[in-house]
Amino acid sequence: MTRLRILLARLRGAFRPNRLDDDLRAQIEAHIGEATDEYVRQGVPRAEARRRAMRDFGGIARVEEDYRDAQGGWLRDLTRDIRYGARTLLRTPAFTTVAIVSLAIGIGANTAIFSIFNSLLLRARPIADPERIVELYTGERGRSVEGTSYPSYIDFRDRSGIFTGLAAYGIRQYRLGDATDVEHVWGELVSADYFDVLGVPLARGRGFVAEENEVPGRNPVVVVSHGL
Repeated sequence: MTRLRILLARLRGAFRPNRLDDDLRAQIEAHIGEATDEYVRQGVPRAEARRRAMRDFGGIARVEEDYRDAQGGWLRDLTRDIRYGARTLLRTPAFTTVAIVSLAIGIGANTAIFSIFNSLLLRARPIADPERIVELYTGERGRSVEGTSYPSYIDFRDRSGIFTGLAAYGIRQYRLGDATDVEHVWGELVSADYFDVLGVPLARGRGFVAEENEVPGRNPVVVVSHGL
């Protein structure tokens, strides 16, 4: 309770600097007065006694600054800095507008980037048993990772004996529309067992069947997302 009262007293002093300064000056004057009286009792003239008391006390300005810091001066300094910054911004409305717009753009861009990062890497993917899903790549040792050819995928799928399922996919850009109105969209070219391997149920309709995976180009079947 004592500590709480001391803290509250310091906060009151931080928001009432005039009261704080008056109390501080009164304490300093009382201390110097007691020292002056002590010198007078020793036979020193009062003017000389006060001079000696001031000398013994030391720098008043330094004592005042240390006392203010101990009584919450940091909060008062922060309040003063905020007020100064607000006045500066109000005097330069053009600069303030540019600064606010720049901050808004920066915050918006960072929010968008984090949303993408969160959806791609942090948030759990909407697939069955995501901790059991891995991706395979082929490439020479010591060189950058590359994609895998379709014949290699067939070999892995039929001969590895390690995986419960293996699907292939490739990201492509497609043209959506007709001759008069075409929009470029991104999608994936996938093997027939793509949704079965991921364990993703379709909201409507069916997925791909094995026969549509045999001859390239024979079955141009598309699974369309709800967003598209």
